[in-house]
Amino acid sequence: MISGKNEDELLEIEVKIRIDEPERLLSRLESLGAACFRDRHLEDNLLYDYPDLMLAKRGCLLRLRRRPGEAVLTFKGKARVERGAKVRLEREVKIGDPDTLAAILEGVGFKRAYRYQKYRTEFEFRGLKIAVDELPIGNFIELEGDQERIGEVGQLLGFQPGNFLTVSYRDLHREHAERIGEAMGDLLFPPSKG
Repeated sequence: MISGKNEDELLEIEVKIRIDEPERLLSRLESLGAACFRDRHLEDNLLYDYPDLMLAKRGCLLRLRRRPGEAVLTFKGKARVERGAKVRLEREVKIGDPDTLAAILEGVGFKRAYRYQKYRTEFEFRGLKIAVDELPIGNFIELEGDQERIGEVGQLLGFQPGNFLTVSYRDLHREHAERIGEAMGDLLFPPSKG
């Protein structure tokens, strides 16, 4: 997230790129001197919405993310694509008691609309936050930060702007489910994954 002095400047600017071999990309990041600030960990994400899915219809989301030792509540505004990157308002706050927060959200009328999991390893490199994500539908890298720097680092890692995706993991899951002819539910690993 890029932070400014007012809320209009709390922007998330990112792209996703589908990757085949996360281990190779991790090695490349290490060889370039990227600093790993969070080792591989499981993230469990719950999206909440009103019963009529008003947030999703507006292109917004409310997410409760759990990872080891931390939980974060995030609101994301409607996304737009600018110069090949997804740009949207993002506000986050760390949560000390995610179970109580979940009960509060449900108590005021939100419902759990979608759940997805991923294994994530996080790096910082040249002012970008870089995440290597492993999901049940495939592997991806996320580049987040300055738009020009995203293009430069993407090329340094061997990717072109044509490889950049500006959709959410939920959208990618929906496309995957349609492609294989299955109903879309939550996106979870089998219990033995790890």
